[in-house]
Amino acid sequence: MLVSIFREVSKACLGLTLVLALGFGGSAKAFAQSAELAVPADKDWQHDWTSMTFPAQLGGFERSAISQLEERQTNVAAQYAEPSSGSILTLYIYRPGNPSAAIWFDRALVAIGIAEEYGTVDLEEMKIGTFVPAGGTSASGQFGVLEVDGNFRSTGVALYRAGEWLVKLRISSRRLTVAQMDALLKETLTQLPALQGQPTGAAKSVIACEDTLEFGETRPVVTDLGTVAMGQAISVTAQQSAANGTTEQERAQGLRVADPSGVTYCREGQRNYEYNVFRPIGTDDRYTIAVRDAGFSIEVYPDIVGTALDTTENSTGTGDGDGDKNGDTVFAVRSATGLEITLHTPFRGLPNLGPASQSALQGPAIAKVNRPLSDDENPAVTLMVAPE
Repeated sequence: MLVSIFREVSKACLGLTLVLALGFGGSAKAFAQSAELAVPADKDWQHDWTSMTFPAQLGGFERSAISQLEERQTNVAAQYAEPSSGSILTLYIYRPGNPSAAIWFDRALVAIGIAEEYGTVDLEEMKIGTFVPAGGTSASGQFGVLEVDGNFRSTGVALYRAGEWLVKLRISSRRLTVAQMDALLKETLTQLPALQGQPTGAAKSVIACEDTLEFGETRPVVTDLGTVAMGQAISVTAQQSAANGTTEQERAQGLRVADPSGVTYCREGQRNYEYNVFRPIGTDDRYTIAVRDAGFSIEVYPDIVGTALDTTENSTGTGDGDGDKNGDTVFAVRSATGLEITLHTPFRGLPNLGPASQSALQGPAIAKVNRPLSDDENPAVTLMVAPE
């Protein structure tokens, strides 16, 4: 019955390719090493997948280099300098796993806090606000500026979303005051290219969670795993297709919109450089682990297909706490880079951070789903376990 459902979903996802890759499981993250792009210093450079342009000169800043931080331009950074004020600027465009700008702005603040070569900062003293990005219609972008005590005098960061892409601007100066940095950051933002696919709602800041997630006993799914993998993978593909309901012009520019602007997230615990856990406010059955600040994330959420299967695993419980939270609900664990979504061993019962992250970072994958960058590319599912 489930296989027939999958076939119908596959028909809806036109061009879906299904590949069986038994014996080739694994979850090693294949990031390309940072490579400088060969672009003449006096020439503007345009990103392949959006209308984002990295100009040779941005206000008073001159571009010194453009680097590809991940494959196929899914994470690109350009470095600029303005010697007279001792200021440096970095402009990024990247494709995160979870597209929430609020989550990645919160992570950007963490990155500021650990940049010791710049000097020490007090994030509690940061001035935070919102702005309307170029091409936008609402204040969907967030920015922050603050004083630096050390090699630099002030620093600022701004971030906003366009479709599945995030744009981040970071400026630091050896001479400018916080007030001057505030003005410079805002002026520079007005000079960036206008991008489509931006949220229509105002930016929502991450807040601290009022309570903490509770976990019951969990166990990894071991029976019907191939069928669960197939169901999860095709569900992810269908979600991607549904998220592409944008205008023809936006599709032509590769701005595939997955709009999370209606969701307000809270953060569990204090900001931490390695990772933080976020969840939609009012929920206790899902969460996001955002790793570092460049877009890699792990998602844990209820899986309808897996829960519907009549499985009877005999695995030893691995969670902590009492009871089996959420009964026999199956929870998917997936990670994402700019190029693909990887599905990992699912669990019955909500897995806590340890089992979930271990499954995603060290355990074998059960399926992979590519993330097409243009309409010329077809969605593809690769299964690492065979459907029963």
